Amino acid sequence: QQNVSTKWKQNVGTLYRENNTENKEIEKTDRENETLWQQTIEKVQEALPIGDSAAKLSDTVLVDVTETKALIFVPSRQTLVVLERRLYGQIQKAMKGILGRTLDLQFVSVS
Repeated sequence: QQNVSTKWKQNVGTLYRENNTENKEIEKTDRENETLWQQTIEKVQEALPIGDSAAKLSDTVLVDVTETKALIFVPSRQTLVVLERRLYGQIQKAMKGILGRTLDLQFVSVS
């Protein structure tokens, strides 16, 4: 019988579990983006008349935030146009109030 250390007797599923922080960081970033976007929508809605274009923000998602830009997913091309033309300034101002810096907003849509 050989004396083999039990340190290396792990299966592949558990071998790198504690070292795999990639998914944890993505989940954390997603939650941070979601929270930031909810705060932004609330600030924009406060500044708009009830029932105005704020409904256009309901299906949007903040995908990514860097030091200089925010990438926002919009469900339709029509909504994208409304956000770029009517709400760009309000969204930018709300995000600046939360983050303390001005970001370039980039809206993307699949249709």
